[in-house]
Amino acid sequence: MTQISLYQRAVKDLHTRERKKLYADARELEENPDLTGLAVNMDNMVLRDAKTGTLVLFGQTSRSIKEMELAVALHQNKQYQWLLAEAYEEFSDFVEMAYASVALDDPNFWPLADYGNISLADLGSKDWAWHLERARNKKEVPHSILAQFKRKFPEIGELAFNNACNANLDFALTLIEHLRHLIVHKGGVASDRVKFSKQVLEKAGLFRNGKPSAEHTAIIDGSFGAGEYKNTIALLETRQKSLLPLVIEHSPFDTLTGLLMTYAHLIFVTLNAITQQKQNV
Repeated sequence: MTQISLYQRAVKDLHTRERKKLYADARELEENPDLTGLAVNMDNMVLRDAKTGTLVLFGQTSRSIKEMELAVALHQNKQYQWLLAEAYEEFSDFVEMAYASVALDDPNFWPLADYGNISLADLGSKDWAWHLERARNKKEVPHSILAQFKRKFPEIGELAFNNACNANLDFALTLIEHLRHLIVHKGGVASDRVKFSKQVLEKAGLFRNGKPSAEHTAIIDGSFGAGEYKNTIALLETRQKSLLPLVIEHSPFDTLTGLLMTYAHLIFVTLNAITQQKQNV
């Protein structure tokens, strides 16, 4: 997750520099009215013909500064989307590894079904890699593993719902899981946002008696854009206040990945405390 955070900051810095360059270009055009309306960027896309080997033009664009500014924002948002998807995968990997580690230390932690068709006598010869493979093959990961953690350590379930962050961590995880699906399989665009919202709320247990949670619906809506991008996952920063040199921004990306880290930290602290107790006995 540290590397993902560094990638995100690098992406932000890169696109900030690009915006500054476009701003400078815009100022230059203002000072030269005769250039107004001219394209500042032209791109040709070619492919090579399989039969003749000659180059064939298959795409051509001509963009103004305004169009380039939009392209920069869309590109940055696309990169944020994929970093969020990667963050979810990292969290899931962490949960699997934690589950394998606990079982290696305490074979009674797992339900018998998780061990598969193996005798108790053979279990002692199985290493951490074997346990990790079993954890990865478990259905509905990471949710099924988290459910077992909560059964064994009720405090995890309590703090996932009622915590100092004032956030429902299971809801956040479910939302990110569904956002990841859209990013990987649908280009980050929901064909039906109302249906998407219902799916998230139902899986998170927040769609009761046909009534969705208004608070959590608003959080889901905040993960998407507006206008023509109302169905597109939007993770870019929005400026809340500018008191130079201090700039206050709201970052949906930081909020979502931060909640994943909070959940992972909760699991780590809980398991580490159990380990320390055993060592002190």
